Amino acid sequence: MAQKNIGKSVKINRTKCLSIHSTLNYQFARGQFIQNYQKNYESYSKISLQYYGDNTKYFDSDVQLGNGTFGNVYVGKTNKNETIAIKRLNEFYKWEQHYQEIFILKHINNVPHIAHLYDVIREQKYPNTTSFIFEFINGTTLHKSARNLTSDYEVRYLSYILLKTLNQTHELNVIHNDLKGCNIQINLEQLSLKVLDWGISYIYHPYQIKSNIGGTVNYKSPEQLLNSNFVSHFTPAIDVFAAGLLIANLMYRGTDLFYSHFDYEVFSKQIQFFGYKKMTKLSALLNVNINSTIYSNFTLNRTGFYHNSYLKRRQFITTDGINLLQQMLQINPADRISISEALQHKYFDSIRNVQESLFHDN
Repeated sequence: MAQKNIGKSVKINRTKCLSIHSTLNYQFARGQFIQNYQKNYESYSKISLQYYGDNTKYFDSDVQLGNGTFGNVYVGKTNKNETIAIKRLNEFYKWEQHYQEIFILKHINNVPHIAHLYDVIREQKYPNTTSFIFEFINGTTLHKSARNLTSDYEVRYLSYILLKTLNQTHELNVIHNDLKGCNIQINLEQLSLKVLDWGISYIYHPYQIKSNIGGTVNYKSPEQLLNSNFVSHFTPAIDVFAAGLLIANLMYRGTDLFYSHFDYEVFSKQIQFFGYKKMTKLSALLNVNINSTIYSNFTLNRTGFYHNSYLKRRQFITTDGINLLQQMLQINPADRISISEALQHKYFDSIRNVQESLFHDN
C-alpha cells in the first residue's frame, strides 16, 4: 500500500503509548480534555428498528444524491409530502454494524447545523436492507460553493458556523473524524451550512487507544498519517486540523492545500510545508520512524499560503485569516488551538455578534 513508505511503526504496549502521549500533553491540550466523559456503548443494545410497513410505499426515492462505501443516498418523500434523504445501506451491511453511528447521531441531534437523523427503518420495497431517514439538505458541497463565494463576509460567516457546530459536538465528546468538502453542505442563497456523515465519528476519551480507521487523505493530520498502520491515541485536534483545511478551502475558493489521492503524497506535501525536522520531532514523540531515504532531502516550502497560482483567488486572504490557519494547522496536535479558542480568534471579531444572533436561525 502507498502509505508503507511513510514510516515504520514500532511495536508498543498500551502503557508506553499512554506515556508517549502524556509527553505530547494530549490529556490537557488546550481545552481538549473532557472531564465528564461516560462510556455509554451499552446504550446501543436499547436501540430497535421501527417498521413502517405500508407507509414506506410513499417513499419516492428515484433520485440518487450520492453513494459511498456503505450504500447510496436518495431523495425521498413521506406520505405527508415532506422531502427527506434516505441512506440505504448495502444488503451485506447489517444495521447492528451501525450502532455507534446511530448512538452518536441521537447524542448530537440537538446541534443545529448537522443533518439530523429522523429514523432507522426497513422499507417495504427493500425488506433486507436498512435505511437511515435523514433531514434533507438543500445545498452543494463546500468545494463547489467555495468557487461561487463573492465576499469576505461569506467566508468568515460560513467558517464561524462550521467551528460553532464542531465546538458543540466536541462539548458532547464527539469527534467527527471525516471532515472534508463533500461532508459540508452549503446553501449560498440562505448562507447556511450543515455538517454531514457522522459514520466514522466516535466518542472521545483521553485515555482511549483507537485504530486509525477512515478519514480522507487530503484532510488527515500529521499524526494520523504517521500512525496510518497501527493504533494510537487521537484527540479532537484531528478535527481542528481538518477544519483549518476546510476554512483554507473557503479562503482559496475551492483549492485544497494538500490535495492528493495517496497518503504518501499528502505526507510529502506536509513535510515540505512544516519541514523535515519538525516532522521527525513529532514522529519521535509518536515512536514512529520516518523513511529518511525518501523524505530527508525535502526542502521547506511554505508558499502554500501565498503561491502565485492562487493570486486570482486571493481576494479573501487576510492577515488575520492566515494567522488563524497557522494556529489551527500546527504540526503538533498539542500546539493547535482548540475549536473554542478558534471561535474567539480576532479573525471573527468584526462579525461575531451578528453571527451569534443568526446561528440558531439557519
